[in-house]
Amino acid sequence: MNFERIPMDPQMTWMEERQSDPDVYSGTGHFLTGWDDQVWILHAMWEHPDIPEALTYAEAEQILSDLGERPPIVTDVAEVDRDALFAGEISFGFDTGAEWGLSFPPSEPWRRLLWSDYMARRGLIPDPKFIPCSRWLGWDFTTNVIPPAEGSLDLAQLESLMSILMEHESGRSPIGTPQVFTWFSFHSPIHVPRVSPDGRLLDPDGLLYVGPLDELASFSAGLTCAPNNIWPEDRNWFITTDADAWGTLIQGPAQLINRIRNNDIPLERFDGTSSDRVTFDVHETFDSRLTPHHPQSR
Repeated sequence: MNFERIPMDPQMTWMEERQSDPDVYSGTGHFLTGWDDQVWILHAMWEHPDIPEALTYAEAEQILSDLGERPPIVTDVAEVDRDALFAGEISFGFDTGAEWGLSFPPSEPWRRLLWSDYMARRGLIPDPKFIPCSRWLGWDFTTNVIPPAEGSLDLAQLESLMSILMEHESGRSPIGTPQVFTWFSFHSPIHVPRVSPDGRLLDPDGLLYVGPLDELASFSAGLTCAPNNIWPEDRNWFITTDADAWGTLIQGPAQLINRIRNNDIPLERFDGTSSDRVTFDVHETFDSRLTPHHPQSR
């Protein structure tokens, strides 16, 4: 694989002046401003038609814990014994069913479940003031549903997006293979924290790689995680997948964003003109000029 890890300076210093909200922690994904247009791709959900909608993942986990087949569950952070947690003697929080990192489409009879259908069933209303996450869908998924993956598109979505970006880049510079910078946050699944002999945390600001755009999907598949930020050298476009998000934001020139909106690829489109009037269509990407808040920032 032709991706090489490189120092973050000077390749990321330009972001400081373009942070959408300088007061919000950006260690899970950088949200920037300065492009003509933007669109969200909502991460894929799946549903099994033959599994009854009975138990939530949390309820199933609690039953297994009560039977002794899972560690005891601790929900109060003040009561967490770190040594016991890392030893697997207890678990913290309830299982939601959401995976972390790059997901892969399940085999039949699992079928795609649109966010619009799921939200309509449960009477949920999306809030464009926040990034697509549990603020939109809640946490109480039942075991017949595979929730959106956290912090990464699924492989089919990523491959489709990379194909569109390759077409866009070929039109701009037909000579050579376009190179991209890819940043993985400290919270990404590939980041194994390193500690110095004196106890200092190494690489607290994440990992930066550079490599060919046409190999990014396979690079991500090998890591089981897509980058939290992706951009070309001239910053013509910018991609953000916050480590806590269930959606991916693409920003760039209007021509590119319209190509993403109008392409017949496995994306979900969501058009939101205001927080009180929202409509979905079959693509289910989320259009918003608003700068969404990270759920932990409010």
